[in-house]
Amino acid sequence: MNLRILKKLSKRAAPILKVLKSHGEIFIADDECYTSSTRHDQKHMERHAARYPTWGLRGARYYMPRHGLRHVALWQPSNVWPGTAMIGAKCGYEEPEWEEEDAWSALRSNVYSHFTDIIHTPSADDFGGYEFRRTRKLNSPTQILKAAQDIAIAKGMQS
Repeated sequence: MNLRILKKLSKRAAPILKVLKSHGEIFIADDECYTSSTRHDQKHMERHAARYPTWGLRGARYYMPRHGLRHVALWQPSNVWPGTAMIGAKCGYEEPEWEEEDAWSALRSNVYSHFTDIIHTPSADDFGGYEFRRTRKLNSPTQILKAAQDIAIAKGMQS
């Protein structure tokens, strides 16, 4: 996914978040708004020249281009494009801080948590005897948006 697609998906997710009454306010991003969305294609990653690959950003990938003069560091973009729909709120008690994320990531995590069952299993695995199972297929943005609309319809009927 690239930042252009993230902006389009966030635009589609914002009205659904309003219906779901998510905590926080929906606003349009300006210059420096953070995104937690990852897994961007390599061609959409941010690049930086690095003379030594060990001196760089944490989590960056390095490669040597054909010219062989310096390494190139690649890392996931951390800021969204201006105009992307975001959701944010103040969190904390004694020292509240502003936390924000793009609308698509908020909607996706909301849908994933709604359609995940936690099952207690007697086996001792990494999760302390709990197993997480999806109750619905959520492999593509289309399936996630359809599931979010189904949640919104169900909440509208309950009200």
